Amino acid sequence: MATKSSPSKPGTPPGKTRAWLSFLPSNARAFAGLAVLGLVAYAITLSTFFANNSRKGSYVSAYDSTATGFFSLTLKSIDYAAGRIRFGAEVNMPEGRGKITKCFWYGSRFWYSGGNSASLSPAVVELVEVPRESMQPLERPGPGFTSYRGGGEFTFDTDLRLYPFDKVWWDFRVGDECWTPSAKIDSGSFRNLFVHNNLTGYSLSIVPDDEDGGIPSHPYFLLQRSLFLRVLAAIIFTVAFVSSLLLMVKSPKEKKDLSFLTYFAGLWAIRTILLAPIKDLNAFPTLIEMTILFLFCFTIIGTTWASTRESGGAKD
Repeated sequence: MATKSSPSKPGTPPGKTRAWLSFLPSNARAFAGLAVLGLVAYAITLSTFFANNSRKGSYVSAYDSTATGFFSLTLKSIDYAAGRIRFGAEVNMPEGRGKITKCFWYGSRFWYSGGNSASLSPAVVELVEVPRESMQPLERPGPGFTSYRGGGEFTFDTDLRLYPFDKVWWDFRVGDECWTPSAKIDSGSFRNLFVHNNLTGYSLSIVPDDEDGGIPSHPYFLLQRSLFLRVLAAIIFTVAFVSSLLLMVKSPKEKKDLSFLTYFAGLWAIRTILLAPIKDLNAFPTLIEMTILFLFCFTIIGTTWASTRESGGAKD
């Protein structure tokens, strides 16, 4: 004989609501703690992201007592096909020079499997005097000095196949001689050097030099992809690898259907996202495509092995 369930008393929540309310007090602190930890982690992530992207330049001082002058370089654009970086230059010198010619020497290093190579290239830069009265008060150097401005290009070498972990390494020095004997080079080195970085997607830093106590007279600079892009690539492909393992575990129990096609489409979408910051990257395949190929082949082989092993076990 069926018994009727007694109606809930007025004001009493239904069974599911009552279960949730009984669950909440015992876990409220855990949820609150997780929320706080999540917000703290998010705040640290944001601070790291903005700190990395706000680093637009590097500053170095030469300890050579004979060096004079304040030099400022601005990295403006990068041409991968020609292997050149265009820059603007500014030097503080005494007034009345009109035009001066400087020889900037750029040394670069390039690492590849099995060894490394180095090169040294000069850039003859003609700097034109900027009238002191035309400059803003805060832009003017010390009394009797003004700015001389110009620009040029220097060569670089890097392996774009390592994108987004490729690097551009170069050093800087001012020379009294150049490879163009006809140019009359203005002598003198720098006491202070500031390099502004306007290359989108790159962060600029100074490479420590143990021999020079970390303050090199010929500073070494390093351009590398933004920290956000490198971390994003590592996290995404780690998640993709874990997804591949989960696909292998589920493969004997579920039908394949379009699982492989969907997985490959997801991997190719990752490639599109990561390559979006750079439009003129012609190197193929890069580290990204190689990783995608590995993950896809690894998944197919792993799922096939798991299915074969499961079917063999079922026959036994």
